[in-house]
Amino acid sequence: MQAIASMMKKRITMPLHLMYDGQDPNLFEHFSAIFQKQDIYTSRHYAEMLEFFITRWELEKLEGLTEEAKPAQDFVCQLPRKIRRLENRAKKLESRQVKFSWIFNKSLSV
Repeated sequence: MQAIASMMKKRITMPLHLMYDGQDPNLFEHFSAIFQKQDIYTSRHYAEMLEFFITRWELEKLEGLTEEAKPAQDFVCQLPRKIRRLENRAKKLESRQVKFSWIFNKSLSV
């Protein structure tokens, strides 16, 4: 349980976070925002995957955990709910226009 919690706290980063076009230092953030907006890969999907594994591995039902593992279990099992709250908060943010150099500086709403 502690290993799973540790992995989740370190946040799994996509290799795309290294994207750089020589101009925009926030390229991955902007690219990710477009994916979210287009419902391609969203935090909702991430929360659903976590819920699937939590249920599949019966992490909520584990008993006999050490004192160190109990808070880890709480953290992991509550994570999908936290992610959904963050997603709802993000949906309320106003869109802004961002230019992407690799599509001829076309502005997209993110």
